[in-house]
Amino acid sequence: MATRYRRNPTAIDRKTSRRWGLASLGSVGAGIGKAGAGLQSFDLLNLRTGRAHTFTVATQGVGLGPPVSGSVGASDYEPFTTPREVNFMDFDGTFMTIRETNGLVYSWVHVSFWGITVDISGGGLSIPGFGVATGNAEFHFSDGKPVGGDYELEPDIDLRIREPLPVRVRLAAPEDDAGLRLPGDVLFGFDQYQLRQTTETHQLLWQVIQAMEKSASSDHGWIIEGHTDSIGSASYNKGLARRRAESVANWILAFKPGWRGDIRTVGEGEGRPIASNATEEGRARNRRVEIWRMPKKYLDAS
Repeated sequence: MATRYRRNPTAIDRKTSRRWGLASLGSVGAGIGKAGAGLQSFDLLNLRTGRAHTFTVATQGVGLGPPVSGSVGASDYEPFTTPREVNFMDFDGTFMTIRETNGLVYSWVHVSFWGITVDISGGGLSIPGFGVATGNAEFHFSDGKPVGGDYELEPDIDLRIREPLPVRVRLAAPEDDAGLRLPGDVLFGFDQYQLRQTTETHQLLWQVIQAMEKSASSDHGWIIEGHTDSIGSASYNKGLARRRAESVANWILAFKPGWRGDIRTVGEGEGRPIASNATEEGRARNRRVEIWRMPKKYLDAS
């Protein structure tokens, strides 16, 4: 388990999303009669970036059970969708209603806020009891590593398309491994390196992740190359190509952070055309991103 400690949020913690995951980390409570006070602990996961931070809720409410109650053990992350784009700071101070039912080895927690109810269940030691309490969330920013159970990162936009978009595959590649060739005009606007925020763009990149997953291995990684047409200076095109390759890599790593050490980016610029730059059609083909699977010994040398 990661060490939890207070620190200031970083830039990535300010990235917004509508898709989140919530895990219960445990609770403790005490009371006289039906009234009581307690402390609930949760881990909140941004399913877009893979970052997670704990927050606690100091609660007051009513319950049934022994004078002291509680539970320990991290549950899996339960996914939920917020009404709008939010970041971690938007959750800080949020008023929450928590209903908890504890058995000996299993517990159920229902967390309500912003008109949302997240139902969490999981195993772990607990003192039997039932309670309903309210309080405000207080965040404890840490190293950002998830400490709950299973989860799966997912995009923020609707990727449901009736037919998959084509991905051009080039079979001749370094070390006889297949490469993926992605049309740049689907990924970027003219003279831009930020990814287009369209369903078509995200669907194409999601297919890329699926293709990379099929070929993933412990001794291979990937090189992501950016390529341009010949409009503009060679030095400018090289920088633009590098930033485009980095944008694709960052999108992939947002969903697959464990691949960070297995990906290298290169800006090839206009130096390796696959068509004539004398025509618009040829220039469109040259504006592209290519992904090559390669032994890690070559990645380390790149």
